[in-house]
Amino acid sequence: MNQHIELTPGEKEKIAIRAKEIVQDIESGKDPNFYGPPLTQSGKERMLVTIQTASN
Repeated sequence: MNQHIELTPGEKEKIAIRAKEIVQDIESGKDPNFYGPPLTQSGKERMLVTIQTASN
């Protein structure tokens, strides 16, 4: 089962905005983890790299 789902331009824009907000939160020292214990510094760095890689 290999499906490709195309996002609308509006959905892409909302995702990009939220990704930027998460990056800003991490860079300002806020913890973006919504569930469970706070992220470690290493976890925050990995999340930043993942978001930046996915948005390129």
